[in-house]
Parts: sequence; structure tokens; C-alpha cells
Amino acid sequence: MIKTGNPIISIYTEMTPNPETMKFVANKLLYPGKSIDFPDAESAKPSPLATELFGFPFIKAVFIASNFVTLTKTTETDWQDVIPSVRQFLKDYLEEGKAVVNEEELAAVKQESSNEVSADDDDVVKRIKELLDNYVRPAVEMDGGAIQFKS
Repeated sequence: MIKTGNPIISIYTEMTPNPETMKFVANKLLYPGKSIDFPDAESAKPSPLATELFGFPFIKAVFIASNFVTLTKTTETDWQDVIPSVRQFLKDYLEEGKAVVNEEELAAVKQESSNEVSADDDDVVKRIKELLDNYVRPAVEMDGGAIQFKS
């Protein structure tokens, strides 16, 4: 029998330059065109996904962007011991169609800055944003991170 409804999600991992951090990549967009960092469980309230990830005792930080989640673990934990359970958790969570980030809660917590070029930006700011979007952002995302322009 063929399962209908929510698509089948696959999750694979990518190492990052930081041995305590692992990038979990999904075949689905999690937070299209945006990124958000949760350095601790307290900051994760706007994200049901991050909140549940902090339920794992070895998770120190959660970063969500585009189609991936980057997790930072405690030093005493070995990635080989926990990758299978984290991958399965993410797969199940996304297949159930649960919310990744609650935008209303996020807006109440903080006002995000935007990398989009606006009419209010002067020429230098416009050029910086273009350089970040075209050159820096792709390289940083390959290592499981993201950048955001703040003036």
C-alpha cells in the first residue's frame, strides 16, 4: 500500500569545521530564505522544533536555515552515538508536518533585520548586502551557518 499525504523526508548529515557541530540537511525547506539561531533552550521558545531538540540532553545550540538544522552538542557526547536518534527525530518531526518556527512568537520576541536591499539603503549598504548574498552567504551555509546584515 502506498502512503499518501505528507511526503517522505530524508535527512543526511554533513560535518562542519567545528567538531562539536553537525549539519542535518533535509530534502525539504524548513525556513525558506531565512535563518535563526537559538544559542540556548530559553531563546528557542519561538521554534517548536528547536524547543524539542533542546530536549536532547546533549544539545547546546540550534541553528535553523533554509533546508538544514545545525546542532552543537556537549563535548562529552560523541556524534556517532547520537546521529541516528537525531536523524530519526528530525525525519519523524518533519513528516508529521509540525511547525518549525512560529513567526508570530518570533516577531513578539525580536525584530529581525533584513538582508534585502531597500530604497532607504545608501549605495555602500546596498553593495555590502549584494556581496553578502552573492559571495559570503553561500560559503557560510556550506559550513552549516548563516549571516545576516545588521547596521
